[in-house]
Amino acid sequence: MSSGSTIKVKLSVDGGTTWKDYVEAPSTTTTTNPTPTPTASPTPSPTPSTTSTGVDNNGISYLQTLDLDGYQLSYSNETFTFTKNFRSDGSMRMDFKDRVRNSVFLAGYFKVTGSDNDEEVSAKMNGGPHNDTNPEYADTMDLGIVNFAGTKSRIRWEKTHPDYSSSISPTYSQLPIDDIRNKWLGFAGLKVNLDTDKDGQPDKVAIIGAVDVGGLDTTTATLKPVNNWKITFKRIFSPSEIGLKSIYTPYVATMGHPELAQQTLRIDQQSQSAWQSTTNPPYKYVTCKEIIASAK
Repeated sequence: MSSGSTIKVKLSVDGGTTWKDYVEAPSTTTTTNPTPTPTASPTPSPTPSTTSTGVDNNGISYLQTLDLDGYQLSYSNETFTFTKNFRSDGSMRMDFKDRVRNSVFLAGYFKVTGSDNDEEVSAKMNGGPHNDTNPEYADTMDLGIVNFAGTKSRIRWEKTHPDYSSSISPTYSQLPIDDIRNKWLGFAGLKVNLDTDKDGQPDKVAIIGAVDVGGLDTTTATLKPVNNWKITFKRIFSPSEIGLKSIYTPYVATMGHPELAQQTLRIDQQSQSAWQSTTNPPYKYVTCKEIIASAK
């Protein structure tokens, strides 16, 4: 019965029967509301710091390879951690799988060997895994930064693994450079989305390769980069010139698999045992960074 309701009670008075209304007193029981459990506010993701000048933790310059084209490059989300995919067939691959980077800078310092003049240091950008299980996931921009002889560079598209387009030459380069073998040199590959019509959306892509022909400063114990960079490949592409399924972001990200996005530095015809050395491997300062190009 609810608190404060009216009830009728049957009474016997002087041999007769009568009914009387009584109002039930309100309940004095107090209902205690449970203390609400506070909802934890999500920890905000840190805003990545960006920079356009100076050098990274290892002394590699934040290159401004599109300065003459009217763009400033800002760098962020840099990492120095990669998967060492060093294979017995002599193919040394440094895979970055930590995040999607729509525009990317890949670099490292290597002391390469090998007898084939046409072998090369390459950067595979804007792609996914290369395998026979999901061959369509590759969708990669494969940049040959420079061949071992220091005379050639190229780009090609791998829309489906392992089918490559024909090689495409740069529209600008500072080749030739000296033979790149048996000395420390820096190598960099860049894929940069450009908003040329300034509508807030990318409409072209710059592909750039570069070599630090100064290599590492061997006069000091720290072996820091000299940063005497030469452009080995440069070309700005319209979307119709790029034979891939996805141009401005990795295809795997558009298919709901951003965790499969991958950027890779690759050098073939190398000694697996040398690269697996824990004391003096022929690589240093390998890095991957995100880039944003802003019109100046």
